[in-house]
Amino acid sequence: MLTELLSATLYAQEATGGAPKTPSAMELWLPLVAIIFIFYFMIIRPQSKRNKEQARMLTELKVGDEVVTNSGIIGRIKSIADRFVVIEISPNATMKVVKQYIAGLTRNLTDTTSTTSTDKTSK
Repeated sequence: MLTELLSATLYAQEATGGAPKTPSAMELWLPLVAIIFIFYFMIIRPQSKRNKEQARMLTELKVGDEVVTNSGIIGRIKSIADRFVVIEISPNATMKVVKQYIAGLTRNLTDTTSTTSTDKTSK
């Protein structure tokens, strides 16, 4: 049985011309180019868009905006310096925060939390 399998393989190689054909340069590089293309559009491009949106949000900050920091602290901006922001986290309690550590404005968060808090009080 093994000899029949080996002889069938040998006959198949002789019928196709002997040695297997080597792939062309395009066949070798095409998967690599496809992976790089997918990697760029799935990871690099969305991250750069998020970075641009974050930088735009930081430049548009103004006194009185309610912000949330990366650590989850919510406060209202009292003053803005070049690299720092002073936020009031409760009456008469302020905190100086590095501007880069502001995650976003809370007006995006209050739209979803206001409906859940009214649902809890109405039940």
